[in-house]
Amino acid sequence: MKFNVSQTALALFFGAALIATPALIGAKGPLSYDQAFAGPGKSGDHGGGNGNGNGGGKNKASASADEEDEEDDEEEDANAKGKLASKLGALNAYHASLNAFENASPNSRVGRIAAYYEALKAAEEDGDVSDEEQAELDDLLDAAGNKTLDDETKEAFNDLLREKFADEEDDGGDEETE
Repeated sequence: MKFNVSQTALALFFGAALIATPALIGAKGPLSYDQAFAGPGKSGDHGGGNGNGNGGGKNKASASADEEDEEDDEEEDANAKGKLASKLGALNAYHASLNAFENASPNSRVGRIAAYYEALKAAEEDGDVSDEEQAELDDLLDAAGNKTLDDETKEAFNDLLREKFADEEDDGGDEETE
């Protein structure tokens, strides 16, 4: 197949026309050249822009000092909750409903958390938790979770359980899990 100069010129002309046409007619769509495509920023500015000026993001420079403090406090609270959730690992199953706790298999994650909570409640009813009771509680907690918890995280988890079951009791629920 032999190409002559006129065929090559014609092919170049049509190729250039295909490339230039969207820009010349102001087309909007996947072939237009008037939109900028950019990913999210890495500077923490939360811009959220979409290239058309409709970002709706927050500009911290225009926020008042009180708003900045509130945003910082909210971020710290969210970070603290996220860090605790990360430390708890599988123990986040404590979020299960009261019905799940009541019907849980003793070998399930929720069932093991329920057994731990019952033992914790019984140990605390007697007043001070003895070393033997604490060792038993630690064994139950280790069986329920997938991570070894430090004392601060254990206490935070105990508080979460107390709060959960106190809320469930206030709602008229029965906290028995057997």
